[in-house]
Amino acid sequence: MPGYQPAHDWDAGVQAYFEAVFGAERFAAMAEAILRPPLATCLRVNTLRTTSQSVIQRLPGELSEADAAAMAGPPQEAPGVPGAVIVPASGPHLDIDWGVAGGREVVISRKAGEAVLRGAQVYIPGILAATPVATGQVVAVSIAVEPPGRQHAGITRGTFLDSSSAATLPDRSHCHIGLGTAQVTRSAMFSAQKGLGVLMTHRVFATPSCNGLLPGEIMLQNLPSIVTAQVVAPEPGSMVVDMCAAPGGKTVAMAELMRNTGSIAALERSESKVGGIRAIAQEFNVTCISAYRMDSTRAVQQPALADTISGGGGRADVVLQKVPRAVAGKAEGAPVAEDAAADEAAEVGVEHGLSPPARQLAADKVRKRRERKLKLCLSRGQVPHPELLGRLPEAVARGFPKETFDRVLLDGPCSGVGMRPRLLHRGPLPELFQAAAQQRRLIDAAAALLKPGGFLVYSTCTLNPGENEGNVRYALDAYPNLRLVPQTPHIGGTGLVGPCQSAADDLAFPPGHEVPISVLTSVQSIGRGIQQRQQQQQQQHSRPHPAETSADAQSTAQSALPCTQTCASANRASGVPPKPFSDSQQGSGGGCCTEVCSGHAAGSQTPAGAAMAIEIAIEVSGPSPIQPSGIAPGRGDGSWGSRRRPAEQAAGCSGLPAQARLLRGRGLSAQEAALVQRFDPSGPLDTPAFFIAKFIKLTRSDGDRDFTC
Repeated sequence: MPGYQPAHDWDAGVQAYFEAVFGAERFAAMAEAILRPPLATCLRVNTLRTTSQSVIQRLPGELSEADAAAMAGPPQEAPGVPGAVIVPASGPHLDIDWGVAGGREVVISRKAGEAVLRGAQVYIPGILAATPVATGQVVAVSIAVEPPGRQHAGITRGTFLDSSSAATLPDRSHCHIGLGTAQVTRSAMFSAQKGLGVLMTHRVFATPSCNGLLPGEIMLQNLPSIVTAQVVAPEPGSMVVDMCAAPGGKTVAMAELMRNTGSIAALERSESKVGGIRAIAQEFNVTCISAYRMDSTRAVQQPALADTISGGGGRADVVLQKVPRAVAGKAEGAPVAEDAAADEAAEVGVEHGLSPPARQLAADKVRKRRERKLKLCLSRGQVPHPELLGRLPEAVARGFPKETFDRVLLDGPCSGVGMRPRLLHRGPLPELFQAAAQQRRLIDAAAALLKPGGFLVYSTCTLNPGENEGNVRYALDAYPNLRLVPQTPHIGGTGLVGPCQSAADDLAFPPGHEVPISVLTSVQSIGRGIQQRQQQQQQQHSRPHPAETSADAQSTAQSALPCTQTCASANRASGVPPKPFSDSQQGSGGGCCTEVCSGHAAGSQTPAGAAMAIEIAIEVSGPSPIQPSGIAPGRGDGSWGSRRRPAEQAAGCSGLPAQARLLRGRGLSAQEAALVQRFDPSGPLDTPAFFIAKFIKLTRSDGDRDFTC
């Protein structure tokens, strides 16, 4: 019997990791929610042209008859989020009469199916296979999902569905998403390159299709994304940079909050994405956005490049122009580095006695070679070497000086675990850690571009705490002048409370014992890593510390430890496992000694190895390639510098590798977790996974980041 009952084929290591973080029951609820779309369509209103009330009144009349019937209630403004309109949906509808299709079926790709679940129609490029069908006939629509262990769905485009092929094709009975009316014949479905293939009439999840309605006045956008732009809270006339701006929804939302004044630099590495940002800005009639093709990890202007541009000795003014086509020889203007090429060729020509025509030919060759190298640098989003620039075209976006922007939005590339709906998550565990490491490079650039007194908003669309709370911890430890601040609006849950104030120090790997990626690629490997680490801890604590050989030294050292470390030591001695990550909003975690002790004394059960799994994840992801030689001194606010053991305080940090020094304090305290927002897929707001943190930069950054221990 056809129906919709998909199941995730999680990587074993990823599943074990998330079950350790959230607990098996909570993660199972999240995994189930990821398989279905949110039962609400969120629209952001262009407040430069209209109002939320006007959209709410006009929207029902703009919907098709089927979409209007799919609404579970009238549209309404999202509580606490001005300019966000919620269109309620319904589902799952499991009472669909599949017999109406008469055995006719259209199979679509997984990505097309995920779009249809959110309210889209079935378009021809997404169709993989079909039975014989004529225009106007009712068909069942199913999704072809890649089977376990395979990278392909097993159905090639154009496959003919009949009784003989059914036995050789993957089972699709659990992925039927509705009924629709064929808009073209079967042959046209595979001969045409674009167009509407099936108009959905009965959906398992009745989600209204609002795409294309009220152009320039509303935009389909997830609620957490709208919240992110409002948390940035750019003021009219301010300078803002959106470091990873595509597709441009948050960029345009910030422009509306600025009343189309000031300046927003929208950065993306892909020229096609840059074009998409410009198209959205034009559709919404926003003129304060300038989109540039640029690698955001290299967005900070290099000193050598600045000296070249300004003639040396001066701070170059930022040039906000798009990357030119001139480097490809397709635009008018002086050739790149023409003067430098001519001078170099002239010297070579004189030295070898070349005639003037030969010198000109040599100059052309040198110029073309430099143009090719410059074009390659720009295509990769890299800052060109100064000697390649020569006479620099004004159209080249060459980075921004430090401390240029009042607001920085970093919604960087992430693992995307928690986007909805997603019918497949096959990425291995190392990819989660690699994503976190890449984000730290972006955080480095964001911190450098932010003015003192400005605000940095960091957001992701993933469940992974290594990319969320772990990177917030990194930012706070690596940049002492960054502080978390409250967010408005704050409608999501609070962050995860980690072991940064209790068991983190005791769980750290000894110096020189790094965790290889292979340890984390399966459940068995994680188990072995945890077991080995526990054995190392027992061996380490069974030997007397050099500075604690006497009873007086032991007493002094114990009194010098913070209460949470004392509790962790006591728990370890009594066989009680360390307290794992928990959700502070639910009251199951905290950063104080009383909560840790009372939780274990009360016999509370926690997921085995949770703190271990999270810390391994954060440690393997590693710090940013641009890392300080040490770490900032303890600030008296729970940073690791104030939690060092007396022996470490006496001996300094020379015995610890840079990675251990930087990441020794992990996770967030209860106070810090209360300042961030975490949206869970199975939460009451029924949104995709999302995370938001907001920082303020208190003082002028240290140029060389040469922090001492």
